[in-house]
Amino acid sequence: MVSMELLLGTDTITISWAMTAMALGKIPGTLVTGPLYRRLNKELLFAMGCTLSGLGMATAPWSGHPAGYIVSLAVIGAGNGLYQAGTIKND
Repeated sequence: MVSMELLLGTDTITISWAMTAMALGKIPGTLVTGPLYRRLNKELLFAMGCTLSGLGMATAPWSGHPAGYIVSLAVIGAGNGLYQAGTIKND
């Protein structure tokens, strides 16, 4: 966290909001895709979640503004929620 503070030129509170945004991003990702796993292609939804997380991870270090970093971490959280919803066994 200290390195991101130095890179973005911000304080600990802003970086803490970024970590919170990642956790909050998991909620809609999980709630939206949980019911969809029964109806749609499970491998496709898993791949979409991995791709979304990868895009967030690729853009997070390059964001020059704290707001961009927060959005990138929220996208990572949404992607994590997408593929974590599919790990629950629904028979």
